[in-house]
Amino acid sequence: NTKTIMIQAFITSCGRTDLLKKTLDSFSENMPHKVFITIHEDGLSKIGQHSSIEKFIHTCQEKYVLFMEEDWIIDNSYDWIQKSIDILESDPSIIKVLCRSDSPHNPEEFNDGWGYLKNWKGNDGIVWCGFSWNCGVTRMDILKKFVPFAKWEQDVAWQIRQAGYKVAML
Repeated sequence: NTKTIMIQAFITSCGRTDLLKKTLDSFSENMPHKVFITIHEDGLSKIGQHSSIEKFIHTCQEKYVLFMEEDWIIDNSYDWIQKSIDILESDPSIIKVLCRSDSPHNPEEFNDGWGYLKNWKGNDGIVWCGFSWNCGVTRMDILKKFVPFAKWEQDVAWQIRQAGYKVAML
């Protein structure tokens, strides 16, 4: 018996309306929770992803937010939102639980299907240390500490890691 929860989703988009439609359609397929979706078109206005997210964070009062870009398809075959919240509540040093089935990240696996992310090197040579805007549930009280964000996503990730916070992955 899953308890219905309400969660805020924030989706950044950069003019790819065909992908955005697929993402929004995927929310309605077997979603066990109520999701309130805010979409910010940051590509056409040239405001940029980090500025869009900072403006959202400034007004957000939620404890947890699902952040994603417009090119994700939600898999509701299991209750990944509740599982993500359970993981976040199990360890106050976790800032985010990524939910990506084809991730290049290499988590340290635990028995219940999740693990902490280790550093990994992308094909572009950039070393990532966990945090990303990939689809996942984020703890807002920690994220707000890093506003304004560094220009590059990997720099935000390093700041978060250096401050002692972790990223988990289902």
